[in-house]
Amino acid sequence: MRQYSDDLRSKLIHAWQDWDGSQQELADWWGVSRSWLQKVIRRWRETGQAAAARYRHGPVSRVNPQRLTALVEAHPEATLVELGRRLRVSAPTVCRWLQRLGLPRKKNHCMPASRTPRASRRCGQFGDGSAVVGMRKSLSLSMKAASTSP
Repeated sequence: MRQYSDDLRSKLIHAWQDWDGSQQELADWWGVSRSWLQKVIRRWRETGQAAAARYRHGPVSRVNPQRLTALVEAHPEATLVELGRRLRVSAPTVCRWLQRLGLPRKKNHCMPASRTPRASRRCGQFGDGSAVVGMRKSLSLSMKAASTSP
């Protein structure tokens, strides 16, 4: 649904100031709902503006971009989780802000702090890679039967 123009809003305010009838009659005359007319009038009374309020999706972010930039400069090896703990926000929030600000993220999640060897050659892999995951029982039973028959 499209938003009504600011021009229509200002014309409604001027018409309402000179109007002798009810708000419902004015809304019918202009082809808008009475509740929307009341909303425009309320905004005009409270702020002095008839223009639509700027739409903002979601809550205001708690991240201060200057503080995040200073933290990254002070602790370049800090992970997203560590930065999030300092800012009291989640790691995904820190990641989104780093992307917005064009700042680097810690690249190797498997690598411990500098000058410490890796725990494993295949960081992030489980086992020796020979395990089959998600095999159906019927398939495994048929394979067993085929392997035991002469």
